[in-house]
Amino acid sequence: MGLMPCLLKTFVLGSRNCKCWICVKKLHGLVVGMTQMSQCSSWEEEEQFVETFSSQLLSLHHLQELHLESISSLEGSLCNLLRCLKSPLKILSLTNCLLLESDLMNLSKCPSTRQLRGLCLNRVLLMDISSETLEALLENVSSTLQVLSLEECGIMNLQLTAILPALRHCSQLTTFSFSGNPISINVLLRVLRHTIGLTKLRHVRYPAPLEFYEHVGDGLLATLHAKLMQMLQELGRSDMEWLSGKPCPHREWPFSDLWPMPW
Repeated sequence: MGLMPCLLKTFVLGSRNCKCWICVKKLHGLVVGMTQMSQCSSWEEEEQFVETFSSQLLSLHHLQELHLESISSLEGSLCNLLRCLKSPLKILSLTNCLLLESDLMNLSKCPSTRQLRGLCLNRVLLMDISSETLEALLENVSSTLQVLSLEECGIMNLQLTAILPALRHCSQLTTFSFSGNPISINVLLRVLRHTIGLTKLRHVRYPAPLEFYEHVGDGLLATLHAKLMQMLQELGRSDMEWLSGKPCPHREWPFSDLWPMPW
């Protein structure tokens, strides 16, 4: 059955009434989410869904936004799915999905993602992904990327430090969120220094540093925030807003609500 614009559909997978929902707006935006897949469906049923969904993408010639949430069987299949896209994406959101390093490597090489304006990888575990792969992904979209969200990805000090040069090349970046990751104060300050030259960057959401995890109620976050604002003002970037998040893990912000999209 084909997908129709402005129509909400519910698909039933298998005999356990495991449901997924697909919502299309004017054939430009597509949101796909799985609910309670781990409890209600077998791995084979999820794989069948991904195959069916991928084939449906072939008919969407003007798709610009793709949001996928909580699809565990996407692991190892992202490349095949993206190959079915007929037009370059502006926004790609993969939230709470299992991905392999090969998935992210292919993502950085995929023609349909080379003009991304928004990239969300919230709750996609990246701690075992090499810094080189993450750098390649950012470099691939450095000329167009405006919004980057890497919340609760498990990114640690060494990884974040390694990708800062690539992040600094994202000249169109307006919004960057890396809240919910175990980052130290020193690396947090390094992020500020590396991004200060991104003249279009206005909004940054940062995690509570590792050193504060046991002292959240002691006013340390407020003191740190005041210090960051002072540094931004002294560096001539009072137009940049840094917002603090709760200690890892924290409540996820919906990608579309993170900050208003600039397009």
